[in-house]
Amino acid sequence: MRAIVPFVMVLAACQPSVTSLPPGAGDTALQGEIFLTEPEPFGLNCWARDQIPAVMGKGEGDVLVAPEQRGLDGVLLQPAIYRKAQIDVIVEPARPFWFRAPCPPAFDNDFVSSVQRALEVRGGYIGPITGVLDARTQAAIRRYQAVQGLDSAVLSLKAAQQLGLANYDLDAF
Repeated sequence: MRAIVPFVMVLAACQPSVTSLPPGAGDTALQGEIFLTEPEPFGLNCWARDQIPAVMGKGEGDVLVAPEQRGLDGVLLQPAIYRKAQIDVIVEPARPFWFRAPCPPAFDNDFVSSVQRALEVRGGYIGPITGVLDARTQAAIRRYQAVQGLDSAVLSLKAAQQLGLANYDLDAF
């Protein structure tokens, strides 16, 4: 039994790095976790909400050159002057999305430390293990999940399961 433990530990250290996971990597993909409409609460699931950013583009619009001029009595002396120009426009508005996430009672300093260590082993987190969900930790979470189709700095339940930090619901299989 003792000879097996070091071998298993060596295998555990051979997990693929974040950069080796292609987008939509089979059953490990997180993209299938995304709900574009707010899900109905069911079971003991906790949900996180994030936002798909707006898509910006260029379009023609009016740009203010000179504001209107009014007298002290409020009478319009000169109307505003506009010109046509290329401006930034919203091509597609921002949209919310939801996904399952570890429930808040489990998300304490010890859990965050475990997240930092799990991401560090996979090459996704560089820094001190603090147990604080800081910008560096959130950026590492985002990088880990983004290559799998979930662009969010909020840790999903499935990513926590992949990292070995959350239990799998065996009834779901």
